[in-house]
Amino acid sequence: MRARKDAGSNDRGQTTESIRKSAVEALSYTESSTVVFESVARSFVQPPLDGLARQLRSRRDRASDAVDSFVRETFTLPRDAARVKAREWFERYPKAAYWTSVESWRLLPGDEVEFTMRRLPTAD
Repeated sequence: MRARKDAGSNDRGQTTESIRKSAVEALSYTESSTVVFESVARSFVQPPLDGLARQLRSRRDRASDAVDSFVRETFTLPRDAARVKAREWFERYPKAAYWTSVESWRLLPGDEVEFTMRRLPTAD
């Protein structure tokens, strides 16, 4: 026959007092860790972001300035003079060595052509 259970204990044989002490200890541990976390969080000061913003801006500016290493020159000349200028570029900077090309062009009123010549800076 089973022994009669004590009125102040649970299935595991713990007394009500020991259960209460365990709960209080768990609660105090949780509270103390929360207090430590909050004090650490309050002591953290956000660093100034001016330097970071300046560094990001300068890198963005440098990246947009040096998209590629081509040398470009834009001309606005009458049609015949534009043909002569383009031929001069191809003679002075051969396409095989400098990757010379007419990057863009458009016709303007008065039979003028605006065009951009592009080449590498050296023939390495």
